[in-house]
Amino acid sequence: MQIYQPKRSWDPIVTYWNGVYFLYCLETSQEGPPFWLKKNHIHLYKSPNLKSWIDCGPVLFPKDDQEILCAGSIILKGPYLFYFYSVATLIKLDKNTPREKCLADQELRLARSTDGIHFENCDDFYLPPDPLLYPSGRQHPVEKRSLYAWRDPYVLYCDSTQKYYIYIVTGGGLWKNSPTIAVARSENLEGPYTLLAPALKVANFKGLSSSFCGELEKIDIKYLNGTYYLFGSAWHQGITPEFKSFLKSKKLPISNYNTYVFRSNHPEGPFELFTENPIIKYRHSWIYPGIYGKYFYEDSDGSILVCGWQPPLFRMWVEKSLKLTFNKRQELFILNYDLKVGLEALLNHGFNTRLGKFLHRLNRYLKIQGGNIILDLFVKFNKKFKI
Repeated sequence: MQIYQPKRSWDPIVTYWNGVYFLYCLETSQEGPPFWLKKNHIHLYKSPNLKSWIDCGPVLFPKDDQEILCAGSIILKGPYLFYFYSVATLIKLDKNTPREKCLADQELRLARSTDGIHFENCDDFYLPPDPLLYPSGRQHPVEKRSLYAWRDPYVLYCDSTQKYYIYIVTGGGLWKNSPTIAVARSENLEGPYTLLAPALKVANFKGLSSSFCGELEKIDIKYLNGTYYLFGSAWHQGITPEFKSFLKSKKLPISNYNTYVFRSNHPEGPFELFTENPIIKYRHSWIYPGIYGKYFYEDSDGSILVCGWQPPLFRMWVEKSLKLTFNKRQELFILNYDLKVGLEALLNHGFNTRLGKFLHRLNRYLKIQGGNIILDLFVKFNKKFKI
């Protein structure tokens, strides 16, 4: 279901805590591209049932106008909700450099809260990049120091090693090097963390001579059937012709809404592309909304809650009662999608697809003629053929 909000929102993450769903996202009230360079904050929405949402307002802010917030992840421990997030400091090439032409230097931060609304910064948390493990191709124009992509942290506790891991998005075209996922390890959630060798080098794919994308972001990791799976999103504009040919050879789409799949036998990696089945598929994909930056949260009943956002509408999407599983061909699928609920949302809101827009307009016309004709027909068809 979509969560409607008056501002532009993206990169949501969700957790269930003390009987309530907490959904955090990046948000800005400023219009125009590029959205990620606008003055923003981290916003909170709460819901007891994923249907009605309470707007709790901004909860985390940049320190000044030269900072912008980036995505992060949540982990619960004791009385606290810990929020690992990232910040980009904008650097001008000269005093007349417009905001959209600034360079960016990114870092990680940690905040914690006892109610999910009021946060205090954990000032002792410090995890900078190691230039020997993670070199950068960008330099500060005056200070001549390296500038880093160092964002979208994902935090995982591993039962088998009894350690905490932070996975960090680094590299990418803007930093003039290959997209990479860094990993750090600690015995304590708040650190100190030790940086390890890269968990994933996107350039290192069998059969591919170069990185398949400009950047890989919004990562998520799940442990399934004895294997660690790393999921990531990438804008289709940065997909290389070589990788597009690879996807076409497998009859897979080239889309912003792909979730790419990597796997490893150990949480520290190295992760490699699941070349046999490189993207997550969907049952009834024709009805599923196109959402970017998918975040998978395992609910208390064992089902998977999926959230993401719909560019260019800047609408957030949350759906429960899903299952992340494998079919007989060992393809990773999202199953158990409620077709009636999905079709109803598709008809009412359209989504950002040609089919969605067509059905939305048709349904709006037919409603004028006499009710939910398409949905009523679907319900009868569903009962007869047991879809």
